[in-house]
Amino acid sequence: MEISSIPEYLKKKSYPERIEGGSRKINSNRKDENHQHNQPLVTIITVVFNGEEYIESTIKSVINQTHENIEYLVIDGGSNDGTLEILKKYSAHIDYWLSEPDNGIYDAMNKGIALSSGDIIGLLNAGDTYLPNALSLLVEQFVPSDNLSIYYGDIYLDYIDANITIKTPASIDRLKYSMTICHQAMFITKHTYLNQGLYNLNYKYASDYAYVLSLLLIGAEFHYIGGVVAYFQTGGVSDNKIFNSRLECIKIHRNLKSPFFYRALILYIKQLFSYYFYKIVGYFFGKQKGAEFRKQRLINKYQTHILQNQEVKSK
Repeated sequence: MEISSIPEYLKKKSYPERIEGGSRKINSNRKDENHQHNQPLVTIITVVFNGEEYIESTIKSVINQTHENIEYLVIDGGSNDGTLEILKKYSAHIDYWLSEPDNGIYDAMNKGIALSSGDIIGLLNAGDTYLPNALSLLVEQFVPSDNLSIYYGDIYLDYIDANITIKTPASIDRLKYSMTICHQAMFITKHTYLNQGLYNLNYKYASDYAYVLSLLLIGAEFHYIGGVVAYFQTGGVSDNKIFNSRLECIKIHRNLKSPFFYRALILYIKQLFSYYFYKIVGYFFGKQKGAEFRKQRLINKYQTHILQNQEVKSK
């Protein structure tokens, strides 16, 4: 399967309708100024399409970080709502943004990575937010290295349909079977992307898992940064997308000849059974009853990690 490299992405022609902005366009010295700090340069990339309702909160969470040496890039997929007006509003705080059609979320991520200048790169989707000290936690643990390296933290996960917020700890051990490190709380060094290539566009739902699993299988270094770094909501995802995403994870194990294939397959079957069990309960007894069953399951599974919404907001 073809995996694009950063040089290949930089050679790609832009769309005629590309729109650009940001402080790098306003002040060409901004990029050099970022590298004059003694601390590592952290690149954050936000991918968005028609996100006028939630992009602003994401931008604010990045530009208000306690760590100051940040390069911020926004890759828009050709939005036709009010997203561009918001990007223009924050152009002085965004190093560079572009808007043009793309081939999906991983194509947009690859564009951003190819354009990045940072020592280490984080991907924060529109609608997701960092905690104020997220990048400070990262930089405290970051050590420049020629090794393949991933840094990761925990997240606050808001299950909208179950009306419950959970502190979700990352797990390297369970990463062998499924995506247990959310990419919102994951940071990969530029050196790693230069050596291992970018996200595989043959995977439409779980290319980030394919990338991380491949790194795990070849012995890359995983560094836990010791805290919660991101907050995001989950819910309202179509049944087809959930099914396709989990099925693609199994295909990834097969394609990578993963020694964890059969264990991952068993877990996949269990997850499908659990998911559709609550859908069936909702169908026969009403959506509210199905949501109550799912909420109770989450409570039983994450008893020590459940947070009240006001507790999350105070973090």
